[in-house]
Amino acid sequence: MANIKEEELKKYIQISLNEFETDDSEPVVDYIFGIISDDSSSLDEKKESISEFLSSMTEKDSTHFCDELIKRYKEIMEDKQVEEQIKLTNLKLEQELKIKETTQSEIVEEEAYENPYYKLSREEQKKRDALLSKYGYDEEDVDSHGDILLSDHVEKKKIEDQKMEYGLGENLNAKRIADEEKAKREKSKFEHQKKVLRDKELLEKQRRDEEKKKTTKKEKRRL
Repeated sequence: MANIKEEELKKYIQISLNEFETDDSEPVVDYIFGIISDDSSSLDEKKESISEFLSSMTEKDSTHFCDELIKRYKEIMEDKQVEEQIKLTNLKLEQELKIKETTQSEIVEEEAYENPYYKLSREEQKKRDALLSKYGYDEEDVDSHGDILLSDHVEKKKIEDQKMEYGLGENLNAKRIADEEKAKREKSKFEHQKKVLRDKELLEKQRRDEEKKKTTKKEKRRL
């Protein structure tokens, strides 16, 4: 719609140039249209630029033409804004509709869901329950979908094993400390015995030295 009005605006420019009895060729029309559609300029600046350009081509008054050109261009811009708003509104509605359809589809699927467990024959259920029991599952609950929620005793056993391992570690650590203390006591005892023996040897040596001195004195007296 906006493109059609832009073409109509170009046609209006061409007709007006013809009325001014000046060059109404396509390059001139495109030049004026380029000025009016330049978003970097204000409407007053556009009007002034077009007026100056036309004054260089004709002596006729272009005030009415410039005012009408600005008016028509503003209408085109307003139409563009309306079109953009309509597009955004339609896009939003499409997104909301898509979300609604998806949600409705999920609800239908949820309502249509059947737990395959209840489709099993009695014999198949027995086999299934036996397998669950074999691998450490002994409690069954059913959620809102009918799915079986299992209580895993293997995990419980794992926790108990960890506790036992931790307790064993503590016992080993206590034994290591006890062994170290025992080794210290034995070493201290050995050092004490060694000292006693050394002291005894020193005393024995002193006694022998004393005996030797006495013997030497006696021999000197005889001489």
